[in-house]
Amino acid sequence: MPKVSSTKNSADVPSIFLAKISAQQLHSHLRQVTQSRNTSETDVDALLTALNRLGISMALSHAAAKDNTLMHCVRCHKEYLERENGMESCKIEHNWEDGIHWGNGCRYQCESCGEYIKERSPGYGFDNETMCFTSTHTTDVDDVDFEEISADTCEENGCKPNNSQESVVKAEGKH
Repeated sequence: MPKVSSTKNSADVPSIFLAKISAQQLHSHLRQVTQSRNTSETDVDALLTALNRLGISMALSHAAAKDNTLMHCVRCHKEYLERENGMESCKIEHNWEDGIHWGNGCRYQCESCGEYIKERSPGYGFDNETMCFTSTHTTDVDDVDFEEISADTCEENGCKPNNSQESVVKAEGKH
């Protein structure tokens, strides 16, 4: 088999690597490596420096790491610290309508998103139960489509504002 000349450009290596790994695998690997006891602080600092030089800013993450302000999510109404606010932190459950008989079980439809779920047999649980909405927490009421995801406003949920929860005041219209 004839040989093809190899590339000597190190810029090709990341492209080749990224073509062979999923975003989820890369995320998992980076998380595992950066949280390992075997990874030194110097190695993590070198990674952060390299990412910054490539134009990937960590400024918001640095700020979140130092911030101890307890926030209130206007979507799911949980308290959180920004450093713990991940892509699956805010979860809203489906609001199931009354079921209709479907085969041996019942089928239910979410009043908000329209997703269906089937109960195998009455009292035996559901197949493929998922969340109506999963994302990051937010303090901005304008980020929430209350009808689309069956979320309650802070006022409907009975949230009480305090000094660290300016978002609740905004959500209740008491600017």
